[in-house]
Amino acid sequence: MEQPLRWTILVNSWAMGVEAVWQALEPLADSVQDIVWMELGSWHRQVELPPQCRLGPAWQGSFAEQYDRAYAQTTGNVVLLLEGGEIVRRMDWRQLEEAAQGSFEALALPVARDKESTHQEIRVLKRPAAVGFRGAIRANSGPELLAFCEPIGDIDVEVDASEAICSWAPVVQDLLRDDKVPWEIKARAALEMRQYSVAMDWAKRALGRRALPSSQSQVALQLIEAQALLGQERFKDTWRLCVSLLSRHPSADAVYTAAQALMGLERFEEAAAYYTQLGSGLYGKRQFQEPGADSYRAWLGAARAFRAMRRDKDSFDILIHILSEYPFFREAWQEMFRLLPAAEPKELYALLTHSIAPSKIREFFSRLTHPTEPEDIFRHWLGV
Repeated sequence: MEQPLRWTILVNSWAMGVEAVWQALEPLADSVQDIVWMELGSWHRQVELPPQCRLGPAWQGSFAEQYDRAYAQTTGNVVLLLEGGEIVRRMDWRQLEEAAQGSFEALALPVARDKESTHQEIRVLKRPAAVGFRGAIRANSGPELLAFCEPIGDIDVEVDASEAICSWAPVVQDLLRDDKVPWEIKARAALEMRQYSVAMDWAKRALGRRALPSSQSQVALQLIEAQALLGQERFKDTWRLCVSLLSRHPSADAVYTAAQALMGLERFEEAAAYYTQLGSGLYGKRQFQEPGADSYRAWLGAARAFRAMRRDKDSFDILIHILSEYPFFREAWQEMFRLLPAAEPKELYALLTHSIAPSKIREFFSRLTHPTEPEDIFRHWLGV
């Protein structure tokens, strides 16, 4: 018997006024048990909302983290993502519910950005799903869903956008110029928007003020500096700052940033050591993941570092370790094909099935869309 659907809707209300909030709510109120407004302006705290509505966690400069926390607190088993002013029409709701009962991890809906064109975006997620919104400027579940080749359905229920709603980006830019917004929040927001020089400037201003921030805040600001330097591919400067951070506060975030810098410096052996320690859980979990979870991407970094050193056996062993635990992680499969470009499908299959269940291998390749040439050759040999 199918579990009844309980919907949670996460609404990006950052660029919305009070009237727009009510306009977006009206088509949903009868069908949805839990509506979360992702607030940005302080005015949201004064808006009287119906019982099924609540405000999301306060914005601290990280859109990805804000959505992660809101997603973790959802009460429904299906989540719908809406931008400010978007609606799903009442007449389409039954079709959306029927599609959500299908064997998909997510649904892509056509989103109308203007009167002439639409494009597909992942807007419906099943819960529990092993995916967060890490590494996204806004809520974006796509990278991890696609990385694991999760089944994604397409339906013709269109998401309509109100012409009266402005883009969230100018609102955020105004906040970056607002003297009342703390520098730490500005620095993190600029980093997520890939404005690396701006992020460094705000982080340095916060670190240089007379009333020094707490020790924890200093570490967070220096980590923002290091990640901004990494974004600018200033690998030597990133590494120098990471050395200082690691001597005082060896967090998983700092170690991951250091490993990326070492890869840029082609110091592969040191990078592999850090990635291996991260994959083993020695430093705990990262707070600011980009993108995805911890261990499988850390192990993938180690496999790439070993391949760069031509230590193919070590790279192969790590990839087998990843795929035995995460058999649908596509990037690990792609790395395996890079490591063994000359392997015949039969030979590769024999190697893989020592550690990975044949049924999992077949299921992964049956899920694949838009395969690369080596993936397609192997899939054709499998006959899926």
